[in-house]
Amino acid sequence: MNPTGARARASTRWRRRTLPLPPLTEQKRIVAKVNHLMSLLDDLEAKLRKQEETATRLAESLAAAVAA
Repeated sequence: MNPTGARARASTRWRRRTLPLPPLTEQKRIVAKVNHLMSLLDDLEAKLRKQEETATRLAESLAAAVAA
């Protein structure tokens, strides 16, 4: 038996299975929660970028002050 044949049979068995899904209202709640969390992540990434820019400017200012 070759591995490709075994993989094909496993794939066929998987396609025959049904996956239980939560009710539509629960799916919508999950999607809303994920969207909210993604929005929070976007906000955090923006704040992090701003803090990194501030830290870079501060380091440059300190280096200039020390060199002067």
